[in-house]
Amino acid sequence: MHDETVAFLRSLRIAQIERRQKEQRLDRLMAEAERVTSKLSFTGGGGDKRGDALLAEIADRSREVEEAIRACLERESLVEVFISSLGDARHRAVLYQRYVLGASWDAVRDELAEIGLQYEMRNVYRLHGAALQAAREQYPKFVELHPVLRDKM
Repeated sequence: MHDETVAFLRSLRIAQIERRQKEQRLDRLMAEAERVTSKLSFTGGGGDKRGDALLAEIADRSREVEEAIRACLERESLVEVFISSLGDARHRAVLYQRYVLGASWDAVRDELAEIGLQYEMRNVYRLHGAALQAAREQYPKFVELHPVLRDKM
């Protein structure tokens, strides 16, 4: 169950990266379309097949971005609900920082300090290990309550 639990937590980060990549691709296409249409306006041309193809691809990529955003938000909601089901607030804090926000270990330690939990780095790692162990114990129950996870993991 360890690999499944960690894979589930990491799946949000993967969804966030995929969404960002699709958004960047769409941004590049939009910039290219703007460049092409400004040339057409300057030269007085019209009906450029390249411009039409770009617009069609932009429409396709826009739909992909919308789907990626929807999938990312769904995954984020599931991961947040899962993390919030853990009993220890310290476990919730470290897992939220690390897996939802993608925080570095130093940032996790700093965030814990801001809520009054002063840890040396080795103790942050230990806390994370304890949080993962608690998550491993909770995950089978969570999957039972959220059957969609059985199909997607």
